[in-house]
This record gives sequence, structure tokens and C-alpha cells, in this order.
Amino acid sequence: MQEMSTTPIISAGSRSLMTTQDKSSTTGQPLSSGRQLSKPSVIPPPVKSRGSNPKNDVYLMRRIIAEDAEWSLAIVPLLTELCIQHIVKNFQNNPILNQLLPEHQQKVLNHLSPDLPLAVTANLIEDENYWRRCCVQRWPVCHVEDYGGRWKRMFFERHLENLLKHFIPGTTDPAVILDLLSLCRNYVRRIRVDQFLPPVRLPPPPRKGDQSDSGSEGEMEESAMDHYQLRDLVAGLSQLEELDLVYGVKDCGMNFEGSP
Repeated sequence: MQEMSTTPIISAGSRSLMTTQDKSSTTGQPLSSGRQLSKPSVIPPPVKSRGSNPKNDVYLMRRIIAEDAEWSLAIVPLLTELCIQHIVKNFQNNPILNQLLPEHQQKVLNHLSPDLPLAVTANLIEDENYWRRCCVQRWPVCHVEDYGGRWKRMFFERHLENLLKHFIPGTTDPAVILDLLSLCRNYVRRIRVDQFLPPVRLPPPPRKGDQSDSGSEGEMEESAMDHYQLRDLVAGLSQLEELDLVYGVKDCGMNFEGSP
């Protein structure tokens, strides 16, 4: 009896079916070797806390995190600003103003101190805003309308009047007033002084070998000048129009002794 061989017959349809099943098994099910295909990893974005404030976080405000903790993104000042700061700082020793542009001059004047010496500012600065700051800083009450609306005139007139009121003949150096005349001669138009102080009278020193009792011990030495002489003052003020003087002493107290 002849033996019949049985061989598996695989049709094209079944072959394609197997291939699709193999593909599906490889994608969804583990391989026979126990390994599974790795999927690309996705890093989730950082979670921002609701209570954090970006303005308070230095690292969020910076674009570059440097090793230096003091590093920042602050804008470097312009070269013109640095020059203006240098001029203001050294204005007393090196006053530079007229050589600057108008907008730079105004910036320098806005930052100048009202306490600068008059020898530096009197004949150089004409800006009224600067002299307004000088007046307001020195006197609590300023009626600029009484001075023709000019702050510079008001400053020099009141400054000169204050020096005359407190001038003591024989004690105060006359150069204090004479040196001011060259600075304020073109701005002072009126002087009102309601006080002129007399000289300080001191007892004469005791003389050796003088046994005479003719003179009293409290006799005062007469002074050659009783009040400030106005001759040099009036001659030095070229724009002076009005002079109002009161020869007297204010707030002299109980121990005041006038001249005989």
C-alpha cells in the first residue's frame, strides 16, 4: 500500500493574515524573548506655583545666570550722564557751564548744591531756579514779588542786609562786606537795614605804676567808629536806587549799655 505524504499548504491569503497578526503582536504584545519596544520619553514642562512672583525671583528676571551673584542686567549710564555727574561733583574746583549744550547746562544746574561759595556762582549762574532754591533753603518766607520777581536780586539784597545788621565795628572784618560788593554790585537795587550794632566797649588794660585815682576802673575806651561807615558800600553798588537805614539795636536785652 502506497503511503501518502501530507505537506501543509499555505495559501497567499493565510500568509498575509499571519503577517498582519505578527505586526499587531509586535506592537501591542511583548516579544517572545521578553523584550518590549521602547517608546520615546516625553519630559513634562515645569509646573509653576500659583503663589510665586516672578519679580521676586532673581533667576527668572535674568536672561543669563552668571556665577557672580552681583551681576545684573542694569543699563549702563550714557557717557553724557557720567560727564554731567562729574561736572556737578567737581563744580566748586572746576566750574564748567557755558561750554555745555543748553540741555546739559540745565541738568547741571538742577543738581548743583545751593551751598556752593558765592565766589563761584555769583557771576556765573543766572538761572532763576537755582537762586530760588538758594532763597528757599535759607529763608522760610520769601516774597519774591517785593524784589521785582527776581530770585537772584532777592538773595543778594537779603544776604547783604544780614551782614550789615550783624556788623560790629572793631570786631567784624570789613573785608566780609567789601569782598561781597564785587559779586552783587549788579543785582542790589535796595537796602533796608533796621539795625546797626555799636562797637564792643572793653575796659582799658591796667597800666603799671599808675597810682592815680583820677580815673574810675570801669571807664570805657572810646572807639573811633560808632557804626559801619557806608561810604565804600554806596560807592561799590552801581545799581543801588533806595537806601533805608535805622540806627538802633534790636533785641538788646536788659544788660545793654549804650554809648554816652
